[in-house]
Amino acid sequence: MTDVMHRFAGSCVAAVVAAASLLTVAPLAGAQQGILDDPNRTEAERARDLHSKPLEVYGFLGIEAGMTVGDIVPSAGYNSFVLATVVGPEGKVYAVGTDAAGKQQLEDRFATANLNNVTVLETLAGLPAGAVDAFICVRNVHDMLIPDIAEQYGMQPDPIMTAAFDSLKPGGIFGVVDVRTTLFEGADPDTHRVSEQAVIDLLESHGFEYVDSSELLADPEDDHSQASFGDGSTRYQLDRLLLKFRKPVM
Repeated sequence: MTDVMHRFAGSCVAAVVAAASLLTVAPLAGAQQGILDDPNRTEAERARDLHSKPLEVYGFLGIEAGMTVGDIVPSAGYNSFVLATVVGPEGKVYAVGTDAAGKQQLEDRFATANLNNVTVLETLAGLPAGAVDAFICVRNVHDMLIPDIAEQYGMQPDPIMTAAFDSLKPGGIFGVVDVRTTLFEGADPDTHRVSEQAVIDLLESHGFEYVDSSELLADPEDDHSQASFGDGSTRYQLDRLLLKFRKPVM
């Protein structure tokens, strides 16, 4: 796994790295804390904020007002909703990767909240070329690397990564959050966790440059045995990787 695999070799090292990440993104999180208090967000989302740290994650990735951002496989819209407020009226969010029913539910939700800067697309194929400043892909890359899951849910990595690469501006960012394992070299079909090196290999094989990692979402107490799926109370407390990639500037 290269050096990335061994970030938990000592708890002191992990703590120092995490603290550095927090110092870097604290101004964004502090200035925009009111975003998380939006009454149109659900109680479940508010409970998730403590461990998902959305504003800190966006800060690490360099997402800010005025940007065009893609949220890959938005599910119920947790990230898309917050991103829409972070980028503001001069920015735009593409919530991409859902079925027809999910598209309608997301559109209804954003309309109710008067978020007019979100476009919901069923696939990345509908994205304009070279128009996106940044993507965020949360807990989905492991699915791309488990062949049976990728086939069942239409998560084959080649079309997704190719479309994302093409729609990013030169220098655009691709951020990955996923549940980490150090027990396997790739993605584990039983726990739905993935190694950092497997994510790096996938993105680099599609032309992205690896930029940086953060221990913002790390949990050194996690033994990596618990499955990452399900709605248990610890789902958003598991040890997660946070990686930053970039489309090369040609």
